[in-house]
Amino acid sequence: GIITLVYGVATCYLSPLLTKYIVERFGAKISLIVASLITAGSLVIFLVSPTVASLIIIVLIMGVADSFGYPALSMYFSELQEVNAYGENKSLGVYGVFDGIAQTIAPFIFGAALAFGTNQGIAVIGIGFACCTFLFIITSIRLKAFMKK
Repeated sequence: GIITLVYGVATCYLSPLLTKYIVERFGAKISLIVASLITAGSLVIFLVSPTVASLIIIVLIMGVADSFGYPALSMYFSELQEVNAYGENKSLGVYGVFDGIAQTIAPFIFGAALAFGTNQGIAVIGIGFACCTFLFIITSIRLKAFMKK
């Protein structure tokens, strides 16, 4: 329970400050990528030192990353040309559906990964998260190049 409070405190108190500073300085897309890489990287701490103390540190790091990562995601999504073309209300509805599906499926993926064992499961989750982040980077670069043609 107290570990969850660490995440909540980090997210609530740091979000306004970090979002304003990081997103204004680097933009929504770069901020989103940094938050994702921080989250994936924080799981390495658990692989190196699987203790309760490291778990508290990981949760704090994830809280910091999410404090500006979630707002950056919303900002990035709302800045997409497709959102303006399709309509903001409809786009946010579609976003909400996929966000809900992801939140529903995530515990099952986490449980399946942990079936490999704690360390291996955390490694699978971290590697998968990092791969998804790099896939986002690559597809956004390719999409940008395609749009220029």
